[in-house]
Amino acid sequence: SSPRYLALSYAWGEPRSRPKALVNGQHVEIPENLSRALETLETSDFAEKGLKFWTDAICIDQANLEERNRMVARMQDIYKHSQDVVVWLGPAANDSDMAMDFINDLAAAWRSNATSATQHLQNVLGQSGDRLFPALASLIERPYWSRVWIIQELA
Repeated sequence: SSPRYLALSYAWGEPRSRPKALVNGQHVEIPENLSRALETLETSDFAEKGLKFWTDAICIDQANLEERNRMVARMQDIYKHSQDVVVWLGPAANDSDMAMDFINDLAAAWRSNATSATQHLQNVLGQSGDRLFPALASLIERPYWSRVWIIQELA
């Protein structure tokens, strides 16, 4: 049976700061945004369940051009065969928690009943639409959504 893992989809961000992660006894430089994602995931349900993550910056030798090219050709399969894909949009900011809660609640309401989802949407917009729209816009404008790779990672 193939190994069970979750694939992490994230934006590398600017190459300014390169924190180090301890991987199999070795210190490996990783993108700062990945470091933040891993710090957050350490305290999540994923960590409690002992789930393993696959992430390109750690699982691919970034100094080896031949390996990077070979692995780029396999990326779609890596994401496709993962148990699931976890998306890291970045740390909470600009009411992003409210935007994510709204999206999750709306999706749950929609799964239960389309009329319920419509009612939920009307209630939320009536109560906090003036804060919700900027929060949703800020979430959609995050650098993650401008990456071409997300099509392959989330498909």
